Amino acid sequence: MEPSSRPDSGPAAPDAAPLPAAGPTLGAAAHGAMRAKVLVTACVDFRFADRLVDWLRAQGLQGQYDLRTHEGASVAVDRWLDSAVAINRLHDVEAIWIVDHEDCGAYRLAGEPNTRENHVQYLKLAQARVQAWIGKPVRIFYHPLGPDGRGAPILEEIG
Repeated sequence: MEPSSRPDSGPAAPDAAPLPAAGPTLGAAAHGAMRAKVLVTACVDFRFADRLVDWLRAQGLQGQYDLRTHEGASVAVDRWLDSAVAINRLHDVEAIWIVDHEDCGAYRLAGEPNTRENHVQYLKLAQARVQAWIGKPVRIFYHPLGPDGRGAPILEEIG
């Protein structure tokens, strides 16, 4: 992990090309029905995917959310933020949700402690970063393991 993207040093500038400029969305104005209630960014881990989708549907969002995945969701915010900006421009999302999960291999690969507390730090950093770039409400969640070693049926919202 680069020192500039650690939680104790504040948000880092993206390493890649500049993000697309915020501007008018293409979806709602050009296509009417192309509006998503929520853009969800979660980790790719297969152990959590089905339970996450079930939970999103239980939130009343069936057919009303964009779901994008990236390994390590919050710890990798600078690697997916430009995509979130583009999705927002396409679908004029109402809010963005970021979901981390217990026992994340991407945290291990990044040399980060895989503790709930460290996930919360990175989730809050990602929340601030996404809010600053996109300007939409951002909610953050932690997905614990269930008793079967897969995602639990309920996610914990981090306040």
